[in-house]
Amino acid sequence: MIYSIKAKFESHSFAHEPISIETPNYTIKIWTEEDQQTNYISIHSKIEDESCLPQFNVSAKGKGNHELKINANPKRKEMIEILQYIESMGTFWLKIRKIDFQHLKEDWIPESDSEREKLKINSFRMSRSYNKNPEQIDAVVFKKIVSKKEDFDYLTIPLSFFRGGEIEYENFNNYFAFMNFYLFLDSLFSNGKFSSDQVIEEFTKNDLLMDAVRRAIAFIKADQNKLAQIQAYFDDMQL
Repeated sequence: MIYSIKAKFESHSFAHEPISIETPNYTIKIWTEEDQQTNYISIHSKIEDESCLPQFNVSAKGKGNHELKINANPKRKEMIEILQYIESMGTFWLKIRKIDFQHLKEDWIPESDSEREKLKINSFRMSRSYNKNPEQIDAVVFKKIVSKKEDFDYLTIPLSFFRGGEIEYENFNNYFAFMNFYLFLDSLFSNGKFSSDQVIEEFTKNDLLMDAVRRAIAFIKADQNKLAQIQAYFDDMQL
């Protein structure tokens, strides 16, 4: 059985013809559609563990609630990490701007009739997003932002980090979201200090930041499910 992940990617370059690379465990391919505007990258590998095959179960009456079960694929994590590596390295050498990890297409390709019989679903596309409720722009707030430029100009750089963190968080890039949010706090509250001990000291001396931390902790503790998820994350990271 072959397992494949396919994604679009934005780039300031294109592949004149498909390029395929073989590694000991994976085949990686990039290509550009004929319009030279749509780029794709795929990675696939042979899998032996049939327990990770997707399952689609139809309800007993054939209508109503059906069940799609996507079992954990031990190779998926590493395959995603390879694509993330290519995205980062390709930024410099291949002019890759962004791989669309939010709309991955995953395929299972049987290599025999017996494998084909075991598949209840051959492929699926997952699209992840947070619920976003558009808010009306407040004319009063907009006027204040413009009129108070001289007073608030110092916030331009800190809030650019905050904006970057929001975008990365919405794209499920939690690592980069964390870094941007930290730089937002650092630029406002570290008072130019660099060493960890000095930064922590500056943070703890700021009443506004400490009040925000206490409120955040109280918010998390009020949601036991969220608290359990955070604890499980740190346990998994052995932190």
